[in-house]
Amino acid sequence: MAGWNHGQQAFVLTDNQGDWMGSGSIMPVKKGAFLGNPGGLVWTNMPNSPLKLTQEAIFSKVNPRVEFSEDGRRAKPENIEKESFKTLADIKKEVPELQMPAVWLPHGILGISDFNQGYCECHGPMMDPYL
Repeated sequence: MAGWNHGQQAFVLTDNQGDWMGSGSIMPVKKGAFLGNPGGLVWTNMPNSPLKLTQEAIFSKVNPRVEFSEDGRRAKPENIEKESFKTLADIKKEVPELQMPAVWLPHGILGISDFNQGYCECHGPMMDPYL
C-alpha cells in the first residue's frame, strides 16, 4: 500500500515483520534508498541500479543468521548467546543508504500483517509531521 504526504513524497506501508524488521512500518520511498531487507540487494550490481550497497556490506555489520543448532535446524535469535545487539538506528550510522521508518506499526497491536489495515485516506498538512 502506498500514499503521498502533503509535499507529494511517496510513502509505502511495509508488510508484516519478518527476518529483518521487528514490526511493520510506514516508510518514505526515496530513489537509491535501502528499505531494510538484504534480499533486495541482489540486483544492486546491475548497471542501472541507483543503489550500490551489497548484501556482503550489510552482513559485515549484521549477523545473517546462518547458525545451526546441534540437530541441524537454524538457530533462533533468542538461542544465540552472547550476541551484541544493534538497533536499526545503530546500523543507520554505518549504512547511510538505510531508510528509517517514519512510523512503526506495533506488531500484534495493529495486526499481524499490516496490509490487513485497509485503505485510509490520510493526507494534508495535519499528517505531514507523521509522514
